[in-house]
Order: sequence, then C-alpha cells, then structure tokens
Amino acid sequence: MPARTRTAAEKPKPAWKDRLTEQQLNRKRAADRQLVRESRMRARQTVAVLEERLNLLVNQQSDKLVQEVMRANAALEQERDGLRQRFHAVCTALGLSREQSTAVLAANNVNDNDEKSSTEHDADNDNDQQADAADNFDLITELDARMLTVGSPSPYPEIFAIMGRSTCDMTIAQDDFLEAVILWRCNSQASPYQVFDLATKLFNVDRPPVYLTRDRLRSLAGLPDIMQMVVRDLAQIRPLSDALADVELPPAAANTTIHQTRKELVLCAFLAISPWDYPSKCGRLAMFWALYRILTLLYLPTAKNLATCPAWYWPVPSQMLNDHPSFIDFIPW
Repeated sequence: MPARTRTAAEKPKPAWKDRLTEQQLNRKRAADRQLVRESRMRARQTVAVLEERLNLLVNQQSDKLVQEVMRANAALEQERDGLRQRFHAVCTALGLSREQSTAVLAANNVNDNDEKSSTEHDADNDNDQQADAADNFDLITELDARMLTVGSPSPYPEIFAIMGRSTCDMTIAQDDFLEAVILWRCNSQASPYQVFDLATKLFNVDRPPVYLTRDRLRSLAGLPDIMQMVVRDLAQIRPLSDALADVELPPAAANTTIHQTRKELVLCAFLAISPWDYPSKCGRLAMFWALYRILTLLYLPTAKNLATCPAWYWPVPSQMLNDHPSFIDFIPW
C-alpha cells in the first residue's frame, strides 16, 4: 500500500519561536528568567514564614504568633486604605466627586466593615442616583446621545461650506483646506484659542466616561512629568491613574503657553482613547496618534501638521457634504 502523503492543510504549523526575531526571543527569555526568580523568592519567603510559625507553636510561644498575625492584619488594613485612596484618585480623574466614588464603593459592597465605612455609607444615601449613573455607564445610551448632531456636529461640512465649493468639485488643495480650517476656527462658537473647547466639539471629552473639565485639563498640563506619565501608560508600564494617585495636581494655570498648549493637545487625545478597550497595544497607540494629529491640525492648521495626519483619516466626500455626529469621523476606517 503506498504511503499516504500529507496535504497542504496537514503540514505542521511553524512554531511560535519562528515568528519572533532573535532580539524578541532574548527579551522573552530574560522576562521568563525574571518571573522564575520572583516565583522562587516568593516560595522561599512562604516556606520561611511557615517554618517560623511552626517553631513558635512547637515551643509554646503562641503569644508571639498572635502578635505576628496582628501585625500582618495591620499591614493588610494599611494596604486596603491605600487601595481605597487610589480608587478615589481614579474616580477623581474621571470627573467624579469623592462622595460619588464613595457611593460606588458602597454599591459594590467594597467596605471595611468598621464605623468609618458605615458612616460614609449613611452620609452618601442622598447621592445614590448620581453614583448609580456613574457606576452604570451604558455605552449604547452614550452613543445614542452623541448621535444628536446638534450637540456635537462634525466640523467637516462646516469647513467645506466655507470653501464655497460645489458638490461636484471635491478636489481640495492643501492651502484652501488650511485657510478654511482657520476661518472655521474663527467663526466657531467655541473659543478658537482653547484646546478644551475644540476637543469637546470633536471627541466629547466632557461627556462620560471621560468627564474632563477645563480646569482639570490645565491642572494636568501643569504637572512637570505628565508627558512621561502618558508615555508610560501607552507603553503599558504604569497606568496614568496610578501615577496621578502619587502626586498632587497644581492649580489651573491662568495663562497658556505654547508648551502648555501642546501638553493639552496630547492629554485630550490620550484621555479620549483611555477609557476604551483595544485589541492590542499597537491599536491603542495608533488610535491615540491619529486623534492627536487630527486635533493638532485643527488647532494649529499648518502644512507641516497636515502632512503628518494619517492618510486613512482624511474625510471622504460623504463626510464633507452630509451633517453627522463628530465621533463618526474618528472611527478607524
């Protein structure tokens, strides 16, 4: 009987190592070795603690064991208080008040079972409706609200109308587009010199789940290390909310400088994408970069900023001619 030959579908699939470069394999091996070392260290620490407790019981020194357990309990309570403070900081970053974040904790049965927790729960009964609205954020409801073009219309039909073109002439020169953007900014109801107003019109950053305010944006931009915090978040090293929990926001700056403005542009683009889930880190980075480039172009309409905008984000004729909500312009096509 002749030997059975393998079909194309039955050929063995390439190993996962074949899809990685040598540099990527070295990084993975180093990360695996570090995980093994940390696991061994934790195991040794656990064994040492158990041996110490066993010796105390054998030598009838249970009082020392009780003291050790009490110290461990105090450390856990301290960690719990630290986590609660971080939670309040995250809620503050989303625009929720401390009373609302406390009510969210109570609604999810996250409490310390002591008098302080009970008092906070009783004091926040009047804010249940607001806390429920913040805790039960519904994406479909929010998108339905954003579909109201009166509240957040796309800027492209207005820009196209300023050009005075006919519907048959969709060939747009760069200089004409930049001039129309400048005129659109000057004629806009929002202040043409405020990043927050433009980001609100384009990305709805003032709405849930971002809850950004003008004063908070200026305070965030006033942090010396805010750009490094954003980069670390985008690189999935440390979330921005955790970094903000360790710092105190400065008061909102009265005067706006060029450096401050650029930081506000980065923050608005970042906060617009931060609440949403993306299939990969690269997808999240691409979305942030696209929103940042579009926001920068519409705020500072120059040939250089126009050249750096992603080609796949250029508006198609239907976007220029038909009124529609602004969030449709920023869906990755």
